[in-house]
This record gives sequence, C-alpha cells and structure tokens, in this order.
Amino acid sequence: MSKRNSFLVGKAFRAYLTATVLTVAATQVASLVDASLVGQLISAEALGAVNISKPILQLTFSVGNMFIIGASILTGMAIGAGERNRANRIFTRCLLMVAGAGVVILAGGLAFFDEIVAGLCNSDTLRPMAGEYMKVMFVTMLPFLLSYMLETFVIVDGNPKLATTAVVIGNVMNIVLDVLFISVFHWGVQGAAFATLIMYVLTTLMLMVHFFKKKEGAKVLSLDFIAENGINSQMVMMGLPITLTTFLIAVQIAGCNSIAIRYLGDSGVITFAVCITLLAFSMIFVSGTMRTIQPVGAILKGMDDGRGIMLMMGRAYRFLCICLVIMAAVMLIAPEAVARLFGVNDSEMLPIVTAALPAFTVNILLEGVYSLLIPAYQFYDHNRLAMYIALSKSILPLIGFWAMTVWCPSGAWWGFAIGQATVALILIPITINERRKNPLDSPILLIPLKSETEVFDISIPAKVQNINDATDNVVTFLTSKGISSSAANYTALCMEELIKNIAEHSNAHFIDIRALTHDSDISVSLHDDGAAFNPVEQTGNDQIGLTLVRKVSSEIKYDYLFNQNMVTFRFSEK
Repeated sequence: MSKRNSFLVGKAFRAYLTATVLTVAATQVASLVDASLVGQLISAEALGAVNISKPILQLTFSVGNMFIIGASILTGMAIGAGERNRANRIFTRCLLMVAGAGVVILAGGLAFFDEIVAGLCNSDTLRPMAGEYMKVMFVTMLPFLLSYMLETFVIVDGNPKLATTAVVIGNVMNIVLDVLFISVFHWGVQGAAFATLIMYVLTTLMLMVHFFKKKEGAKVLSLDFIAENGINSQMVMMGLPITLTTFLIAVQIAGCNSIAIRYLGDSGVITFAVCITLLAFSMIFVSGTMRTIQPVGAILKGMDDGRGIMLMMGRAYRFLCICLVIMAAVMLIAPEAVARLFGVNDSEMLPIVTAALPAFTVNILLEGVYSLLIPAYQFYDHNRLAMYIALSKSILPLIGFWAMTVWCPSGAWWGFAIGQATVALILIPITINERRKNPLDSPILLIPLKSETEVFDISIPAKVQNINDATDNVVTFLTSKGISSSAANYTALCMEELIKNIAEHSNAHFIDIRALTHDSDISVSLHDDGAAFNPVEQTGNDQIGLTLVRKVSSEIKYDYLFNQNMVTFRFSEK
C-alpha cells in the first residue's frame, strides 16, 4: 500500500498556478504597454504626470491587501472545513470593508485634491496634467478595489480561469481605449485615466457573474449579513504582512534611489533602475506562486491536511526555483545583453551595470524564497515570523546596500545579497527553537505533520482491484486506535462503496484516502480527480450502496474543489 503522493495536490496546484501567473503577467505587460502608449501618443511629460499618481494606487492597493488577503485566506479555510455559511459571512464583511475604503479614498481625494496634487508634484509644467489624471483616478479607486477583491475570491472559490479571462480582457480593453480616447477623441491624459476606469468596471462586472450561478457540488460564495465576531481583526492580522511588504517595496525603492544619488551618482541610479526592473519581472513568478499558495493552502488548512500543504509547498518551491534559476542564469551568463536590453549601451555605464547584475541575482533568488514563507507561516498562526519576513527581506537589503556603498563602493551591490543572507541567519535559529516545542513540525516551514500512528494517509490508483487492500488497511489502522471491529468494518463498508463508485464511473486517476479518529469518532476523506459526482444527492434503485452509506454514516459532506471530488463521512460508535 503506497503512501500519500502529490498527484492530486499537484494537479490542483498546477490548475491554479497557470491562471494566477497568467493573471499577474497580463497585468504587468499591460501596464508597460499602457505607459508606453501614454508616452508615445501624448508626450514624455504626460508619462511623468501619470507616474506621479502611482503613490495613490500603491496606497490603495496596500489598504485593499489589508482586508482582501486575510479575508481570502480565512474564507479558504472555512471552505476547506465545509463551513460555507462562515465563508459567505467573511466574503460579505470583506466586501463591505473594501467598498467603504474605496468611498473614503474617493471622498478624501476630492476633499483635499489640490493639496494632494501639490504634495505629489512640485513641477509647474507637470502639475496641470497630473491634476487632470488624478481627478479620474480617485473615482477609479473604488472599482479597482472591487475588481481586485472579486478576482481574489473567484480564485479562492475554485474558478481561476474566470479570473484570468476577466483580467486579460480588461487589460486588452484598456489598451484599445487608450488609443481610441487619446488618438481619436484627443482627451489627453484624462483619456488614459478613463480607459483605466472602464477597465476596472468591466473586470468587476465580468467577475460578478461567478457569484450568481450554482457551482457543481456546492453553492458559490454569496452575501450573508450575519455578523462574524472578531473577523475584522483576523482579516487585518492575516493581511498585514502582505500589506507591509507592499509598502516596504516603495520604501526600499525610495531609499536605494536616495543612496545611489548621494554616493554613486547617475551611474548608480541607472544601475539600480535596471536591477529593480529585473526584480519586478521576477515578481510575475513570485506573486503568481504566492497567489496560488494562498487559496489552495487555505483550503487544505481548513481540511486539517498538513501533509497536503507540505506537498503543495514542495510543488511551489520547485516551480519558483526553476523559473528564478533560469532567469538568474541569463543574468549571470549574458549580463551585457541584459543591460543592453534596457538601453544601457554607453561604454562607461555598461561595465558598471554588468558588474552589479551577479550580486543582485542573489537578492532576486532569496527574495522569492522568503516570499513563499509568508503564507505558510500565516496558515498556522506564526504571525510574528510572517511579519519578520515581510520586514527583513526589504529593510535588511536596504541597510546592506547603504553599508556597502559607504564602506566599499565598488562592492555596493553585494549589500543586497548580504542583507538577504542575514535574513536567513536570523530566521534559521528561530525556527529551530520553535520546532523544539513541536518536533513533528516540518523544518523551517513549521507545518504540523501527524505521524503515521495518528493519521491514515495514502494514495491509490482509482481501480477496483485496489479496494480490498485499502479497506483492510483502514480496518487495521482503526482497530489499532482502539476502535471496535464492528465500527471499523462499517467504516470500511462505506469506503468500499464510495471507492467502487469512483473507480467504475468517474475516470479518476488517483484517490487520496485520509482517516482520523477522535475518541470514538471516525472521519474519513476521499478525494479524486474524476468527473463531478455528488454522492449525497444521488438517489434511485441503482444507488442502493450510496443510500446505505448515508444511513450508516453519522454525517457525510461533499464539495467540488480544485476540479476534484471531495467526500468526507463520519461514523461514531456512540
């Protein structure tokens, strides 16, 4: 009998990963194209005026993350635990908070509009265009927050393809409308702003379709206005590390630019611009992987499936490391070609940039590795460690860059690598100490893993001939836990009927089987990647076996998540 393999978890991870990476990539590419169109169709000054408003978007994004990330993780946990009503209440509370934040930002922006424009832009030439753009952008912030929230929850609720489709269509529409409003209607920077506004409104409307239809096997998230005690603080605590990361990226960029200007001059500013652009490109893979970990891991956490989360994290790190190592190899093997890609052709500048890239490559690799730790720590309430990662992976490289710039300017760019290495030197002893309290926790990640004596956790091919071995092993496990032979046999009978049904009718490849006991209560979960089939609702003369399962078990639940059937039934000796 084989142990649990990563086939089903890996299949779920890949389904989400493809969608989330494409979503992030589409947004990044469209943003670059959008900026290029503004610069080419209007002027370089117009591009500068548009960029002046970026802190508003960044601030709004940070505020949204404070509610959306935490709420999405909590919602995933509730769905995994079969608590759909709680998931609905969290979704509703988050929607109200996000809408409220959007209204406050709009009201504050209009009330202090002149002061904000003057504070962000001290150029008499750019200020009028910046003001025109920001008038529309403040209105845009509400649909921006709503589209981002709905995109996140649609992914959590098992429809990542819709999220990708909506984001891609929205961004394509933004580019088309840029050309139309600027070149045909001659609306200038306001045309670009209106194109962005329409993009977010359109994306929001497309995503809303998900919440008005029935999903196979379970109701999709819906509005439920019953209060959920303490949910606001839980949302904020869960979302705070990502919010902090978003904010500190801006701090790091501003700080490094200031250091480069003061100590390294124009060559330092240009070199850092190339490095930070490469880091932004790597974020396509890092952010896409993180946004996959959050829903898949949260749902597995709700199922109390630590082994599943470990299998998922293995897949996540494998994918991310392959992507980043390929990127690093290009930077190390052909640094001159990379520098020229960003327009660095000057004979004096080229050696400076190419010398910096190998050092910054280490920063990119470690930044990605650390980023995936944040959601892993959040799942099991290691919030201090998540906050430490969020703070240190941005602040320590900044400090390292400053220190090396002052003490050894020729090795300034190695300051980033030194800062990131310091993050690990502090983190490893902390996690070793934490693991002493719970020796079964996984190293570094600190994910609780049950021993083989605590949980029966295997994978079997979805074939009829595997049924007897599986049921016999479950009976042995249950009786070893003090469960009576009659209760163990009843459990095996239910398992046999469900597995037989999967093997004969679903075209599944594998079935994951988990069994746990608590006192005299037995819980068994069966997951397969076959066609959607809800045994709870099946009736008729040809479903006598399933009818027996429903009568014998004290509770049976079904959900269709990750394009997989998930059945959990419970049996009690009492």
